[in-house]
Amino acid sequence: MKVFKFFLVAILLFSMLFTETGVSWENKKTLEELVNDAPLIVFGNVLEVKSQTEEYMGQNDFIFTYVKLSVQTFYKGNNSENILTIKIPGGQIEDRVIGGVRSFRFVKNEKVLLFLNHVEKNYFEIHSISGKLSMVENEEGKYLDCSLLKDDEISKYGYNSTLKFENIVSRIGSYIARKGGIQK
Repeated sequence: MKVFKFFLVAILLFSMLFTETGVSWENKKTLEELVNDAPLIVFGNVLEVKSQTEEYMGQNDFIFTYVKLSVQTFYKGNNSENILTIKIPGGQIEDRVIGGVRSFRFVKNEKVLLFLNHVEKNYFEIHSISGKLSMVENEEGKYLDCSLLKDDEISKYGYNSTLKFENIVSRIGSYIARKGGIQK
């Protein structure tokens, strides 16, 4: 019986490894992969972060977090609105927390570079686990936290995971131009 349980658990874990979620979300991406794959790349300021419950996959009280973003720059793709809403599965309401690999933390007034997909009429989602780069500003300049980018991408810039904003934006423009796209 123990062998059967072990075999069953092994099959379950193996199948989870090769599901769409396992392949696309648990693997970090390089900046170039993000630029090539994400239909919308924006830089903006977080206006509001709000969590609420709603039905999801048969569960009536699943928590979603909604992030309102004031877009300052569209680097790839465009939208008729400069205010976007990102819908994120997971979040916190009072002492109840639902998290997971797709749960990103946002803070009001945070400046972020996002790689997005359009998922519903008025909502967007973050393209990948690597798809949110938060800005850090100090006396030396503006930097992006690139710690969720694939390691080989970071090595092109050095060993620090906080990289100059203008270097990342320049690379985004180069990758878009290489693919024949138009940088906005």
